[in-house]
Amino acid sequence: MVQSAIRLHFRYLMVTVGVVYIKLKPAACETILKDLVEMCRGVQHPLRGLFLRNYLLQCTKNVLPDVKVSSSQEYVV
Repeated sequence: MVQSAIRLHFRYLMVTVGVVYIKLKPAACETILKDLVEMCRGVQHPLRGLFLRNYLLQCTKNVLPDVKVSSSQEYVV
């Protein structure tokens, strides 16, 4: 139980660090976002994964530029 809680908090910390890194280096935005989305997909518990994806969306909605996405570059969160 304690190990799973530590892993979950680690994922929230990784999302926070990723958002800060995107703010510092916008050129690496796409790569970092792909890694964060893959990390969120790896959560086995459905409810914990839902909250983690929500946290990722809330953190990144103000950081990402408003650019029209082409059909070949779709992201599924």
